Amino acid sequence: MAEAHVAINLPPVQPGWHSLTVDTHIHTFQAAASDHGLLVFVPHPRYLLTNSVRWVHSLKNKLVTALYPVHPFLAVILSVVTSIFVIAASPDSWLRSGFLAEWLWAIDESFSFVTQHLPLNYRLVYLSTIASLLVLLVIVFFQRLFLRVLLHYKGWMHDPPGKPSTLTKAWAASLTYLYIKRGKLLTYSFQHALPRLSVPNLTQTCERFLMSVKPLLSEEEFADLCKDKDNFLTSHGPRLQKYLVWKSWLTNNYLSDWWIRFVYLRGRSSIFINSNYYAIPTNFWHGLPPVYAPRQVTRAANIIHNWVKLKKMIDKETLPPLVAGAQPLCMEQYSRLFSTTRIPHREEDEVVHFESADSRHVIIYYKDTYYRLNVYKKNGRILTPYEFQVLLEHIKSDHQQRKRIPTSAEAHIAALTTLDRSKWAQIREDYFSTGVNHYSLSQIEKAMFILVLDDEKPDNPTALANSLFCGNGGNRWCDKSFNHIVYANGVSGMHVEHAWADAPIISHTCEITSVMEITNKNWDEKEHTILPPKDAPVDGGDFSVAQKLRFHMTHDLEEHILGALSEAQAASADLDLRVTNSKYGKRYPKKIGFSPDSFIQIALQLGYYRCHKSFALTYESAMMRLFRDGRTETIRSLSVESCEFVKGMDDPSVSEEKKKELHKIAVEKHNSYAKLASKGEAIDRHLFALYVVAMGTETDSPFLDHALKKIPWKLSTSQIPNRMYNGWPKDDNRGNNKAYGGIGGGFGPVADDGYGVCYLISGDSHLTFHISSKRKCPTTDTKKLGESIEGALRDICLLYGQE
Repeated sequence: MAEAHVAINLPPVQPGWHSLTVDTHIHTFQAAASDHGLLVFVPHPRYLLTNSVRWVHSLKNKLVTALYPVHPFLAVILSVVTSIFVIAASPDSWLRSGFLAEWLWAIDESFSFVTQHLPLNYRLVYLSTIASLLVLLVIVFFQRLFLRVLLHYKGWMHDPPGKPSTLTKAWAASLTYLYIKRGKLLTYSFQHALPRLSVPNLTQTCERFLMSVKPLLSEEEFADLCKDKDNFLTSHGPRLQKYLVWKSWLTNNYLSDWWIRFVYLRGRSSIFINSNYYAIPTNFWHGLPPVYAPRQVTRAANIIHNWVKLKKMIDKETLPPLVAGAQPLCMEQYSRLFSTTRIPHREEDEVVHFESADSRHVIIYYKDTYYRLNVYKKNGRILTPYEFQVLLEHIKSDHQQRKRIPTSAEAHIAALTTLDRSKWAQIREDYFSTGVNHYSLSQIEKAMFILVLDDEKPDNPTALANSLFCGNGGNRWCDKSFNHIVYANGVSGMHVEHAWADAPIISHTCEITSVMEITNKNWDEKEHTILPPKDAPVDGGDFSVAQKLRFHMTHDLEEHILGALSEAQAASADLDLRVTNSKYGKRYPKKIGFSPDSFIQIALQLGYYRCHKSFALTYESAMMRLFRDGRTETIRSLSVESCEFVKGMDDPSVSEEKKKELHKIAVEKHNSYAKLASKGEAIDRHLFALYVVAMGTETDSPFLDHALKKIPWKLSTSQIPNRMYNGWPKDDNRGNNKAYGGIGGGFGPVADDGYGVCYLISGDSHLTFHISSKRKCPTTDTKKLGESIEGALRDICLLYGQE
């Protein structure tokens, strides 16, 4: 994925005004300055009222989150009870004359110009209220402090599977019963208590880096790198490390802002295939499961309704925070799921999130036209699935009755988002800054998301994956946080931009909306249409029909679009993407006693070596959401131990017992490094941050240059998390519900001569691989690598007598 590219560029920032303009379609106070003066924009009063209500609701949520786990209602009760006791107490009692009472009376004296006019009982009430709130704040402080201490504990990672230590049991019980089950949780209830990411030890990082690349270097190259490392540790290293430590003290996360900016937004190459990814939220190995409607409009109507419901949950902060076991995870990325767009600029892109008042619609793309579809009625209610179905049918009918057929350039205007970022930024500035083009583009960028009604009927996972990822080169709006594509046969999937969040966010939210759809089967079995609800609410105002978006085309703009389309189609044709299914799910590694992920990663090493007769630097993404504002870290799957196993596995002179021993050592090494990564103690993000500081301070470091630039990630891998949501229904007596879940997703290769490998472990005997490479590279072969990985899994299982 894009994060494995890590191409860093720091062009100078020019002083002056930057993008200071007023957009009258954004309904908030705005001000813009230029050489001609100052422009202030005040929105319509109805938007001021809406914004005020939203602000009050947000303030309430912030108060609830700040006091968590103490409910604000407890503060009211405590104040009332305290006031009653104080008023009822005798004047010489401790409540009225103790040291705390004297301190409170001193406060009263300092405001005597106001309080002297109040009756005594009134003064007692407000003073006792102050006292009770102070006591409450002390309680909250110590409870939050204890929560922070609990969330710093990572010892549970080192316990044997299914055998937690006594300390871990006490930790889990404390978190569960003192915090997690203390009433209804808001989305960000744990956010401020999550630990900050600390800076790893500099010497350990350098030593671990050396060991990770040792299998790829000759003795002479390794000796030279060791000298560079020693020079770095005795010269620039400690100074750069000091800057990072200072930043870690002053920010919530010393890494995340640099990571988003320099890995994603500063990248100038196309994000199409290179950065974006796709997701398949439904199981599609044996056709569409019967729990989903096999009709395009029916499916699309339910999808829009459910995702808008999810947006409302996120806006109101009623989406429960994700808790893995007893460990709460960071929820910061969810805030950008909807109404978010990556805006291209000449030097550095920008991720823009629009407020709910400005984003009350979705964009529908059908055949060759974009439509703006409001999702709320005038009274604020979300349209029902039936109402969405009516509107989508109207869009199809409107398209059939059209009097003018759009040109190829108009139909494929999204191809511009596949261009080099600087080129797209220039075209956007030249042709979309004013008039109808500016309006239509702004509606697309402000939309909650884009839904594509695609005429294709993919009948296998590989065809579906290629269509979701590439489309026809001009019908996937790559800048949008996500495009939801619904096909003519009811199958659906997603095309996702990567800068705003990582794949687990999409995986989790797909599960939530899938459960909504599964548990609310509202369509007719025979016609596959949504029936009008009998208990539909009666409210005023009809919902408006979709608005067709138009673009003014000039000859030059058409040339740019058709050129972009040609480039995108060439890139799509070069992509060799396949989806395969394996029976070697989690049952096999668990039976042997290994972590399924580590087991698969070592099999990938064996499969790659058999295919290419060489080793490759291997990237595996690890989640860092145990920390506040955490994104990802890298698990370096290639190791000295994995190479020794791979060489021994196909050596007939090595005994089976020795092969088992080498395999166990390799798996344990990977599992140990994966735990380091999850704890924030791996090396890649640390090296990246050191490199950013070196660039910013104009420090030349051969060691850091080698660490980030010299060796490419030929094998970029990622495991897709599964079953993060606990609301899945059961479809048989054994609790199996595999037919309901998805089959993961995938991404493009990072290196031109490398592979992208994404996998999903969806059951005891279900393992799905999404493997990609570039056809123009003579040394890569997606099909061959997939077969080699399957053979590696089979042979390792046979080594342990499992088949």
